[in-house]
Amino acid sequence: MKNKYFIILIFLIIIYTLSSQNLPVIYQQYNGLVGLQHNYETQLDTFQTSHITSDFGKRYIKENNVWKQKWHKGVDFNRGINDKGDHLLAISGGNIRQLFVSSNVDYKFIAIDGPNNLDFGYGHIFEDGIPQSGSVMQLGDLYLKQMYLPPDQFAIIYAPSNGDTIAIGPTTGYVIFNSDTLSVTDVVTDNQVIAPLGDSGGTNAHLHLYYYENINEPTLNTNDNCIDPLEVVSHAQPNYEITIDSVQTVYPGDSLSSVKVRCTMLNPDGSVPATANHYDNVTMNIDNVELFIKKEYEPDSYYNFIKGNSFESKIIHGARAGTTRYPSDGNPSWCSNTDIANTSQVGSFTKTGIKAYAYCDSLGYPYDDFYFSDIFLRIAEDDSISSTILDAAEINNEARYPDGKYLLKAKAVTVRDSVYWSEPQEITIDNFVPYIKEVKIYSNGSTAYWAGWHWWESTGLVYSEQVDSPIRAGNDITIKVTTSEPLDTLIC
Repeated sequence: MKNKYFIILIFLIIIYTLSSQNLPVIYQQYNGLVGLQHNYETQLDTFQTSHITSDFGKRYIKENNVWKQKWHKGVDFNRGINDKGDHLLAISGGNIRQLFVSSNVDYKFIAIDGPNNLDFGYGHIFEDGIPQSGSVMQLGDLYLKQMYLPPDQFAIIYAPSNGDTIAIGPTTGYVIFNSDTLSVTDVVTDNQVIAPLGDSGGTNAHLHLYYYENINEPTLNTNDNCIDPLEVVSHAQPNYEITIDSVQTVYPGDSLSSVKVRCTMLNPDGSVPATANHYDNVTMNIDNVELFIKKEYEPDSYYNFIKGNSFESKIIHGARAGTTRYPSDGNPSWCSNTDIANTSQVGSFTKTGIKAYAYCDSLGYPYDDFYFSDIFLRIAEDDSISSTILDAAEINNEARYPDGKYLLKAKAVTVRDSVYWSEPQEITIDNFVPYIKEVKIYSNGSTAYWAGWHWWESTGLVYSEQVDSPIRAGNDITIKVTTSEPLDTLIC
């Protein structure tokens, strides 16, 4: 009997885990005043993929009428016009960890500590401004008011026309509303009304949904603590076309070369979505993009990261729980001011990073570009990844990537662990002038003569030769020539 209950428990855990990876984001549409009452649709609705107007990570965002590449710490939902005042419902119940209301900024959000690390924040609630002592801010049938006890906190009061009035806040206490003293609770349940969809600190009404790595951080909404809600929130998951869009090889190889990888969303039928600032059937949900290299003749198991002077060839959003942005401040350890989250760190053929196009009002292409721009084709094999000066190889044998033909291949991984690969692309590395490295003459199967050129750090190429035995007429002669790199043709 114990085994039976154990199996049932495991089954329920599996079912909960699976269901928790596709959580709906629920709202209730606000229809405005009807007579003296605030009117809402009786049915609840779920935000759809077509309502996502900005995804997580690097985004092309308009700020103070200037377009900038900035880091977006969540996902935006906006069902269209007239959605201000919609009820937002808790994705997952739990304790209210923070209700942010400040006299210094207009922005407001509420954060809830849910079970099993399902910790979400809901941003842009209510409107700009702050209720003065004794007054309230109202949006629909939801009110924001300073608490009576403790007086340094605010409460959200839900006062429906046909139900009980409820007050919630980041701590238990009391708030005075319509001359009544209401008890404030800091606990909410699944699908409970928690706040109105608003436009505080923004230019248009929408929900900015946060998903937290650690709800106990004193400052919640940091780049390091915010991960992608799409890891657990319901959305249409696209297929991707991954292409090595451009390779810029620069010689001499101690100058910077670069590779651009493009991740393009595909509709369920395989077509590319039209250019737009949002998409009906797909959502950009890439976490990391990696670039691999191997010699053309090697098996696929030899594919490995390109190791530059400063980075390995990987770009990671840190969008999933347990992952960390790369490159970012402190990852790798020397890294500073090259964090992909920085406004100035926009991917280009001279800078490793991301250039975002999807969800941009002025562009809206259905792809993002990932630049790997720490590639030095003449880098020495023993150069360690650091922020120090490049150690360039003097000869082909010292190079991490000796002259020859190579294959590049890119991989993209989504927040749901789906993996997509590009087709391999051939490149030729050619940094060094080839030379005859060694000549051996065999007479009747034995070495008769040897000559070679070898590189010494202090003197460079040095020639030496050795005669082991004379070569006589009638002997079976074999000549073996070794070059410094593979050659298609050698004329003797």
